Amino acid sequence: MEPVPASEYLEAAPRTWPKVLGILGILWGFIGAISSTLAVAGVGREAQPPVLQGTLGTVTNLAGLTLAIVVLVAGVQLLRRRAMGVQLLRAWAPLTTLAQGLVVVLMFTNQPEFERAYRGQLERDKEARSAKSGQAAAELPEGMEKAMFAVGAGCGGFTAIVPPLVVAIFVFGARGREAIAEWSAGSAT
Repeated sequence: MEPVPASEYLEAAPRTWPKVLGILGILWGFIGAISSTLAVAGVGREAQPPVLQGTLGTVTNLAGLTLAIVVLVAGVQLLRRRAMGVQLLRAWAPLTTLAQGLVVVLMFTNQPEFERAYRGQLERDKEARSAKSGQAAAELPEGMEKAMFAVGAGCGGFTAIVPPLVVAIFVFGARGREAIAEWSAGSAT
């Protein structure tokens, strides 16, 4: 007589990645929804480069709002252990990479406009501090707008690649397929 493997008696350890990705999705989505809603409402529009002050800016902000809502809902669904959470993240990962990548391309194709917008905002901030304190503010370092552009483009590139890649590792692989199968079977009973 062969012994029964211990795995027959023990329940599998619960998956932890849905909880982690769910919480991160809710946070990422909430922050994105708030900032995109404010941008769609026009908050800070005067500080944007001219290319983003018109229809193109509104479209990119609406796309950001839509993607933020998708990842927010996906996060909630992951916490509820619903297959829809994995499916929404499967849609979100490539779409957010595409949208954020297009914004980075837009930044580089309109780099002078972005740099002028950064310099203008720095000058306005300097004048406001000077008026508030009553003293002349120090001159801004030369090339500060170029550094701000580089940081902005770097952050845009990072957010276009890293969060969707981390999500993709979980939802497009065996873990995602297993979760969908398990959660779909659980809801069918």
